[in-house]
Amino acid sequence: MTVANVTIAKAGNEEGFTLVELLVALAIVALVAALAFPGIQASSRSQNAETISREIVSRLRVSRTMAIARASPQSVVIAPDARQIRFPDGSLLGIPQEVELTIVTGQVTVLAESEAVLAFLPNGSATGAELFLKDAASEVKIEVNWLTGLSARQRVR
Repeated sequence: MTVANVTIAKAGNEEGFTLVELLVALAIVALVAALAFPGIQASSRSQNAETISREIVSRLRVSRTMAIARASPQSVVIAPDARQIRFPDGSLLGIPQEVELTIVTGQVTVLAESEAVLAFLPNGSATGAELFLKDAASEVKIEVNWLTGLSARQRVR
């Protein structure tokens, strides 16, 4: 028979953190996070040519889908001088000052000197257009195919 030797440690002066010290550390972390969060949030919302082009392509695809679903043409009005795009649902997308917007389209689709209409038809086709968005860091081309009405974006630089 084997007998195990058991040692019992006496509770006493153990090293560790008290509850008060943990709460103070947690409060400091929360304070730093609260101060840093607005800066992180603002940088994530920065609108450059890349993010704006993604938003435009997404909304163009919705406009094409609306034309097919409603069996009626849907018009997107692009106003580079006013720095905005108006979609069929009535929403406006503003283009930031640091992003340059250029549109290439047929003469028939030009409403005025400073506006052009991109129409999506019930059969899925469109009047077609090319949009160029350019900022200091990049240039993006959005192409709306006249035959299929599909929108695609590609980075030019």
